[in-house]
Formats: sequence, C-alpha cells, structure tokens
Amino acid sequence: MVNATLPQITAIESEDMIGFVTESRPREIRNMREWAEDDVLIPDGPHKGMPFSCRNQPVHGLILDALIDKRFQYYALTGPVQSGKTTIGMIIPLMYYQCELRSNTLLGAPDDYIAANKWKVVLKPAYESSAYSGILPQKGPGSKGGSQLDTIYFENGTHMKLMTAGGGDSARSSYTSPFVVVTEADKMDEAGEASRESDPVTQMYARSNAYDDRAKCGMECTVSIEEGRIWQEITNGTNSRIMKLCPRCEAYVQPGREHLLGWQDAKNEIEAKANACIHCPDCGNAWTEQQRRWAVEHAVLIHEGEPDTEGVETIWYYDDEKRVVLATGIPKQTRTLGIRYDCVDNLFVSMGTVGAKEWNWARAINEDNAEKEACQFYWVVPYSPDIEASVPLTYQEVERAADRGLTKGIVPADTTHLSIGIDIGKWNCHWWLHAGRANGSEHLVDYGVIDVPTAHMEQSIATLSALSEFAETVVDVGWPLQGNTEQMVSPGVRIVDSGYMTAIIYQFIREQNARIGRRAWYPYKGYSALKRVGYDSVYWQPKAPTRGSGRPIKYGDNYHVQWHNEPMARVWLVHVDSDAWKTDLQKRFGVAKGTPGSLTLWGSSQPNEHKSIAQSLISEREDVGFVPGKGNVKKWVVVHRKKNHYLDAGSMSRVGLHLGGFRIAHQGTPPPSTPNKPKQKSIDILGGDNPYQ
Repeated sequence: MVNATLPQITAIESEDMIGFVTESRPREIRNMREWAEDDVLIPDGPHKGMPFSCRNQPVHGLILDALIDKRFQYYALTGPVQSGKTTIGMIIPLMYYQCELRSNTLLGAPDDYIAANKWKVVLKPAYESSAYSGILPQKGPGSKGGSQLDTIYFENGTHMKLMTAGGGDSARSSYTSPFVVVTEADKMDEAGEASRESDPVTQMYARSNAYDDRAKCGMECTVSIEEGRIWQEITNGTNSRIMKLCPRCEAYVQPGREHLLGWQDAKNEIEAKANACIHCPDCGNAWTEQQRRWAVEHAVLIHEGEPDTEGVETIWYYDDEKRVVLATGIPKQTRTLGIRYDCVDNLFVSMGTVGAKEWNWARAINEDNAEKEACQFYWVVPYSPDIEASVPLTYQEVERAADRGLTKGIVPADTTHLSIGIDIGKWNCHWWLHAGRANGSEHLVDYGVIDVPTAHMEQSIATLSALSEFAETVVDVGWPLQGNTEQMVSPGVRIVDSGYMTAIIYQFIREQNARIGRRAWYPYKGYSALKRVGYDSVYWQPKAPTRGSGRPIKYGDNYHVQWHNEPMARVWLVHVDSDAWKTDLQKRFGVAKGTPGSLTLWGSSQPNEHKSIAQSLISEREDVGFVPGKGNVKKWVVVHRKKNHYLDAGSMSRVGLHLGGFRIAHQGTPPPSTPNKPKQKSIDILGGDNPYQ
C-alpha cells in the first residue's frame, strides 16, 4: 500500500473551490411574482425603498400570476394612472428577464426621447434601488456618463436594445431577443412613412421569432381610443376582467363608473369626496373603503369565453342585455393575455378622490378634456369624442347667396357694423369688406386686389406704399350707402394679416392709427386648431389677463386681442384660431338667406361674377380623419393653397365685425349717420363694444 499525502490548499483556494462548485449547480429559477417580491424595491413614490409586495396592490398579484401562464405568449396591459401599471407591465418583466433569467431584452418606444426617458427616469432607478445595481454598466450607453442610448450592456453579460418606431425598417430588423416589451404602443400603431413593411410594433415583436414558443412579448399603454393598438390587443385577446367579491352579497361583480354614487348631489368637491362610494352592481349596497379593499383583495381574474357545461374553467360572457355573466365554459382561444383594470381596483386612490374629480369634471368648461381624463386615466375605457365633419361648401351654395336687390360696392341701408380684412402677399394683397346688418345677417359688400409694385422697388417699401395709398384713397373715402349714394361710410374695424412682412405691417398699423387719431387698424396673427404647415403653433386662449404691461386682454370667440409690447411692435395684436373662423365663414352660406347668421353677396347678371370668391371659399375645408393614439379628430384640409386669399381676408373681416360688437342676433335700428362734407372724414359705422377706440 502506498501512502499518498494530499496536497495542502490555502484558504483562498478553498473559497474559490466552494464558489466553483456552488456556481456549477443549476440555479433555482423563481417565477416572476416570487422574484419580484423577493428582490424588487420600489424606486420612488409614497412606498419608495419598500420591498415590492402585491399586498399593497392586490391586482398586481393577479396580473403577475397570469403572466406566467404558459398558454399565453403575448400580453397587453392597461390600467389607471399612478396605479403601478408601468411597474407591473414593463419594469418587472424587463428586470426579471435581465436579472433572474439572464437573458437579452428589447424595449420598444415611439421615439428616441421616450426610449431614453424610460431608461433614465423609470428603469435605471429601479435597478439602482434593488440588489442588481451592481450589474448596471459602468461606462458606455446606459452608464452615468453615457449619452448615446441604443444598446445597454449590463455587467452580467446581458444587454437591452432600445428600439423606436422612427427610421426605416432596417433599424428594426437586425436584432433578436427572447423578450420584447413595448411601451406607449398607441403612439405607433401604424406603419411609418419610411416603412415598406408592417407597423413598428409588429416588427418589434418579430425580433423574437427565432425563439418560437420560448419567446414572450408584451405591451403596456394608457388606453386612448377604441381603434388604438392596446384596446384592440386586449379585446381581441382574452379580454380578462378583474371580478371583485362583494362583501355584502358575496357575488363576483365588476363595478363601473355608473356605480360610483354620492357625489352627484354634493354642493362642493369636499362634500363630493366625503359622500362618494362604490355600490355593488348586484345587491346595490354601498361599499366603504375598507369593504372595497376586502373586495379587491378577494378578486379573481376571469377570461372571456363561451359557456359550456363540459368546461372546467370559469369564464365571463355577455348576455342578451350586454350584462357580464360568469359561467363554466371554454376561454377564448388566443395566445394574447389582455388585461384591463380601473380605478376601483387601484387601492392607491380612494373612491372619494375619484368622486371629487367626477364633481369637477361635471362642471368643467372644457367638457371634452374632462371626459378624456375620466375615461383614459381613471375608468380605463376608450375616449370617443362626438365629432362630425362639416358639410363641405360648394360653388353652387356660394352662387345661391347672391341677392339681386343689392349692388356691388353699395353698403346695405340697414348696416350696423362694417369691417375690412386684408390678406398680404408679395405681389398682391386681397381685401374683403363685410357688413353686419340689423337683422343679424351679414353681407359681402365688396372685395378686390391691391397691386404691390414689388418689381419696381424694395419689397417692404412697396408693401407699405401700396397699403398706405389704399387706406387713404379707398378706406377713408368709404363706400356709398344704399338709398343715399352720396352718404359715404367706412369700416370701423380694419384687420391686416401680419404673418408676412410683420415689421412693415406693424409700422403701417401705427402710422394709420396715428394719422386718423383713433385705433381702427389691427394686425392679425392666425393660428391653426391643429399643427399644420404655414402656422407657427396651435391656437390657445389665455385663461386670465396678463398685466405685465398694465394692459388687459380682450376676449372673443376663438380669438383674443393683446398688447404686443416689443420695441418694433407696440400694437394691439389680434390672435385668432383661423381654422375656426374660416369654418364659420363657410357655414354662413348654409343658413337661409335673410335670416340671422346668413351671408349674402351682391346680385349680378354675369354668370361668373363670383367665380374667384367661390374658388377661394372652397379652397380649404374642415374634415375628420384618424390620428394614431387620438382617434377621429378634426383636420383642416388645404385643397388649393394659391386660391385661399379671399377666404383668409373674409375670415379676418368677420373677426373685425365681432371685435366691433356685431353678433348674430337682431341688432336693432342702425345708428344715425350724416353725409360727408368736403375735407372731412367719412362716417364710420361702429359697434359700441370695442374698448380700444
């Protein structure tokens, strides 16, 4: 027998050996819920630093349990704001695959800004507050000093790809991952302009195809509209519901907005908050907050399906009266888990708080915004605005507005208000003279073109010269009054477009008002109701006067007048929602002739007398179109941009009419006026409501 002496090993070598053996053993992989409740800490909010626990938000437990169901390869999740929806739908799944499964991941977002924000503000703090802060990259993308966020490389050997809807298809075709999660999906549910393939979400999901059934893809998003991607994925998927157990009748129910009672008769929001509570849809009994918590803690997640006596799973379906019925049956055959939960399930917010909001929403000035907030952020149902497109104006309607009893350039005898609008161009300026009549109807008195001698002199000088000559030789002289053609009248309010040659227009306004000794001329700045070409920004009306200059704001319908105090300005500037006023001008032709709100033209025996006006009036129109994430919204469609000058001038003159005090209602007897005398100003026809005279 040979005696062998075992080699001596050091303590360090022994520790390394133990580590090697330990690492060689297969790791016990926890499921997503077990891992989250063991390892995840809340990065911010009222529970910051506390371990993640489904006890705080029981609906999270139902969702996590459903996410690990191997029947579903895809998931779609939506819920109310500030309920942990992003945590449960994006943060935990991404971290679980990255940390527990040590797998590569892909995060999809609408654009680079949102992708970077999700990493820096949402995901990175979650890693930093957990036991996995050590795997964060120390340099390069995703690190403290890293600026370019494309692919983030973790210290555990995995990486996360940040993929956006922007760019061409090649940007979304060169990466594979077993796990894909998409955030804010409704903002990219259509193929981009540069794409020749399917929509960006589908392309992102396709990055997991190589993993076949082992892949997992999901999305989380605030619900927007019924046609939105998240709502379609949920309703076409399992369309699962959180059914609460009523503490009073012990029936499984799903209370909705109509079951939040007590706030309706409150005198104020404090009383509304105190009185609001959920009532059971079955027994009608009210739930206290403690009972509501009990109901949510005992809730179950039920998938949509078909009732079947041989079924072994509880499903829900609609009966003939569209009521939700629970039964034993067969769940919908789908690979997509679709879950929606609402503010009743959100224990972070009391039903009293929601009741107070309902009280305020019911009294909101902007009803659409209030309803959108209620639907999307609390009750988690699609917002469906009541929008209908205006009937397009036709050439025939314009022609039918002609009144043979009125003549071109003659102001109707019953005129109470007169205004002129001038649209500025490089070679020509177009003007429109508009009358408001005693019976509340309107009349186009005259229109024409001002030639600008741009070919013979510097443009700014040419524009100023042409406008000044028109103001002094045409506007100040005035137009004859019907029945007394020697009586000349001129517009009380005069509006000039300042979007082009702005400094020159401001100069013209100041000079003319100084010359006539009163404020009759106003510069006009048009805005669109939507972002579109040719407009600086979307129109908004200030909520309260700003008194930085000591001057108030004049408020009107879709316009306001505000002192522009810049050194090169110093004018009262009229800010206008141009789309709204153009639409309203077109609508006047649909009102019965001679009635309040109608608009007439002068009569003529010439068949094409009003052809140029008609072409301009129908050069733009209001329409309704689908916008991803917003649904059907009103759009302003430009048909012939080069022919819209009279439409612009006409809408300006009508703003001037309104600013001067004219309203679509009976105006009473026209103010008395006297004929012009030599070397005296013509008689102005003005309203009495203009505080800037």
